[in-house]
Amino acid sequence: MNAQGTLFGTTNGGGETPCYCGTVFELQPPAKMGSAWTFSALHSFAGGKDGAYAGQKLALAGDGSLFSVTTSQGDPNCTSRCGTVFELAPPAAGQTSWTETVLHRFTGGADGGQPRGSLLLLPSGVLYGTTGYAGSFGAGTIFRLTPPGTGKTIWKETVLYSFKGTTDGYDPNGAMARDKTGNLYGITENGGQGIGVIFQLTPPASGQKTWTETPLYSFSGGTGGEYPAGGVLLSNSGSLFGVVGDAADTAVWELTPPSGGTGPWTEKYAYTYVGSSASVPLSVGGTLYLASSQGGISCSANPSYGCGFIFSIAR
Repeated sequence: MNAQGTLFGTTNGGGETPCYCGTVFELQPPAKMGSAWTFSALHSFAGGKDGAYAGQKLALAGDGSLFSVTTSQGDPNCTSRCGTVFELAPPAAGQTSWTETVLHRFTGGADGGQPRGSLLLLPSGVLYGTTGYAGSFGAGTIFRLTPPGTGKTIWKETVLYSFKGTTDGYDPNGAMARDKTGNLYGITENGGQGIGVIFQLTPPASGQKTWTETPLYSFSGGTGGEYPAGGVLLSNSGSLFGVVGDAADTAVWELTPPSGGTGPWTEKYAYTYVGSSASVPLSVGGTLYLASSQGGISCSANPSYGCGFIFSIAR
């Protein structure tokens, strides 16, 4: 949402024929309370070099530009699990059309493939994200995309880490978070000691080039939870929050850093509920807000499981 209250989003399908490869859209609030909002499709993906299947959260820059990923197509030499990173720039003065620019087309090789989850956008314009596939070991990557310098047009993609698919996890997905020292935090849907990992990626020490991945916690399945999704939220206290499912229900987990800065992190369930959610909690004044795609009261569209609900968690 921008300062004018306009909402922006993506769809994983639909849009213009014949591709139906997804869209970027906006919803403008009405001038009068209670009136209808105005929907506009800003871009329809055409497949091929343009990429296909958006459906991920958008990152909004200060100049109004939107950044996100498509999970398929892009590089014409990539046969599957490719994808793109794109920018959608607002219309220039006197114009009405938004301009889409593909910043990077994944090859499905060492640079990764099938980016998943929203991008992390820094004030400098640098983007961080994950791919759930490919990389040096075929288990996914964490990448950085750096804006071009003065007089240049090419963005530079750098793979910061390639998952090995062992205790470090594999298939990273969802939104990452970044602390004040530059550490990145995220999740993998699989791998580790159990079924999914919460990880930390530490920048290189002075004079070094290699980033260091550290598994902070591994989910074990069953009542221990499995298949974390949606990414992580970093609180002001340094704790991480996210969502995980288990054998019976879904839980919001909290991972607390060790006292004194050394030792293992501590994981606990902040709240358990009957429902389904892959969203990252939204924090407002210390209260967490989430949406579940199932549960709640019975409805005609899904009488067995319910059509979902929105809820908050407060300490």
